[in-house]
Formats: sequence, C-alpha cells, structure tokens
Amino acid sequence: TEPEWNYDKNYDNATVVISLLPPPDKTVDKNRTLRYENVTYYITVENIGASDFVENITLIDDLPVGVDYITTVGYTNADNVTAPILSNNNKTITWVITNIPKGATAIITVLAVATEFGTQVNNVTIVYPDGSNATVNATVEVEGVDLAVDKTVDKLYHSVNDTVVWTIKVTNARNATTATNVVLADLLPAGF
Repeated sequence: TEPEWNYDKNYDNATVVISLLPPPDKTVDKNRTLRYENVTYYITVENIGASDFVENITLIDDLPVGVDYITTVGYTNADNVTAPILSNNNKTITWVITNIPKGATAIITVLAVATEFGTQVNNVTIVYPDGSNATVNATVEVEGVDLAVDKTVDKLYHSVNDTVVWTIKVTNARNATTATNVVLADLLPAGF
C-alpha cells in the first residue's frame, strides 16, 4: 500500500560471458617430407574461457589423397569420448573430446605417412556443441627422387682384348630433392 517514489533503483543486471572455443589450429612436424616418410600432425583446441570446457567437441580430420592415417598417438589436456572413428577408406578420422581445463590447450597427436608427391593439404573441422563449425588446414610438400639410368658404349664393334668404355648416366628428374646413398649395380656380360 506504500507508493513507490524512486524508480531509479528498481533494476539491476549481472553479466554472463558465453564464449565458444576459438577455431582449432593444425600444424605438422615438417613442411617438407619425402614420399613414404611419416609425418606427425598436431590438432590443437584452446580453452580461452574462465572455466573448464565440459561439452563434447567433434573434430573431423579429412586427409588428402596423398596422406594415409596410421594412428592417433595421444591426447593432451582433454579426454576422448570415443575411440577415433575411421570412414571414407580411412581418409576421414573423427574424434569426440571433452574436459579441456580453463586456459589449457587440448592437443590430438596424429601419425600419418606421405604416399604421393606434391602439395598435400590436410583439413580439420571442429564442430561446436551448438552445431557451428570452423575449418583449418596444414600443408606438407611431399618430395622424392625419380632416378633414370642411361648407359652408352664408346663404339658398337670391338676386337678381342680391346678396352670397352661404357658411360653410365644417372638423372634425378625431381631436382628439388637431392638423391643420396644411391647404389648402382652394373652387371657385366660373360666375356668381360
């Protein structure tokens, strides 16, 4: 029954900060590798919030044609909800992680092998609990050697006890990579 005389103080507010995790990061242990060498990828998700992140986060790794999955080496600062799910002929790996401590960076370490020459772009997509997503990638240049052998003789006809001179030429068609420890075997025919 008492009338209100000062309406200036009849409200208040409290701020709640709701933040999604930032986009993930994906790096590779080396930018250049040889064909059939292993590479290690690191997928990182940083919790910039003020509390532990306990929602489930899905990470989808799409390997390029020239990179094959070997195994998930491990998880740091996160728990995996399920074992990695392989699909698309083992070219797509899906992880579901949770429990990233506040201020920490979750890391999934992935071992793969480079199988094809050229630039291999590996994409990873994070799917947030609200269904939104972000994609990042890491690139590795797969190099190797492509050797060719050419053998010529100094002249076509020789007499017995003549000295025959063969010239063997080895060429590396992929001149971006130096061929080392190359072994060349020359099998002489009978009579030489």
